[in-house]
Amino acid sequence: MGTTVPDEMTVFTGADGRIFFAEGGAIRGRAWTDVKRGVFGAIIVSALSNSPIPPPREVVRGAEAYAYFHRLPDMAEALQKSARRF
Repeated sequence: MGTTVPDEMTVFTGADGRIFFAEGGAIRGRAWTDVKRGVFGAIIVSALSNSPIPPPREVVRGAEAYAYFHRLPDMAEALQKSARRF
């Protein structure tokens, strides 16, 4: 999703409530408030696209609203491409 988000990244949360990013052999923890909008958008798209069951339409609409509100055209495009799965 654009130049600000790596193509391959593992994301998980810790018991302390922080979000952790594993990429390139390093694990970096951050507060949720420090996650950039584009990265958060990529996490949303990945979670929806990789869901074993289609997400509820309201969730997809919320993701679309997030993309529109934060001016994330790459996210909106990725959601459109995944729309047939939803």
